[in-house]
Amino acid sequence: MYRIKNDKRQIESALRLMKGLTECLQDRKMSEISVSDLCAVSGVSRSTFYRMFDTPVDLLEYTSDNCVAKAIEDYSGEVFKTEDDFVLYSLMYWKNHTDILEAMINCCRLDIIQKSFEIHSEMLQPLLESRFTEEELEYVKAGAAGLITSIIALWIKRGRKESPVQLFELYNKINLFRIH
Repeated sequence: MYRIKNDKRQIESALRLMKGLTECLQDRKMSEISVSDLCAVSGVSRSTFYRMFDTPVDLLEYTSDNCVAKAIEDYSGEVFKTEDDFVLYSLMYWKNHTDILEAMINCCRLDIIQKSFEIHSEMLQPLLESRFTEEELEYVKAGAAGLITSIIALWIKRGRKESPVQLFELYNKINLFRIH
C-alpha cells in the first residue's frame, strides 16, 4: 500500500523513486530490487521511502497507477468518444512503458495493472451506462480491464511482436462485452 500526501516534497520524492525504479528495472528483476537499491539510485532516504511505501512492490503499484493516469492525461485532453478509443490509446501507451509491465509480470502481479485500469475506468462510464445497468457496469469494467491486462501480458511474454493496432484487433475479436 502506498501513502502519498498531496504535498509537493512527497510527490517529488515519489517521482524520484519512480524514476529510480525504472532505472533499476533496466538491469534487474523486480524481485532483486531492494529498498536500499531504490534509495541509492533515487537519492531518497529510507525513512522517506517507508513514510510513503511499505515495499518496493508498493512503489510498483504507485508507478502503475501513475502511468495509467498519465496515459489518460496525455490523451490531449480529448474525451474518449468510444471505449475503443480508450483501449487503442491504452495499448499504444503501454507499448512505450514495457519496463513497468515486465516488472509486474516478473513478480506475478498482473493484478496491479488490472487494478490501475479499473481505478481509471470511471471515465468510460458515460460511454457504457446507456448499454448496461449500474450492477452490470462494474462487471463490464472489471472484465475489460482483465482482458486488456491478459492481452498485454501475453504480448510481453511472446516478445512484443504485434503492434498496438494488431492487439486492438485481437481485443475486439475476443471482447465478449461488445454489443453490435
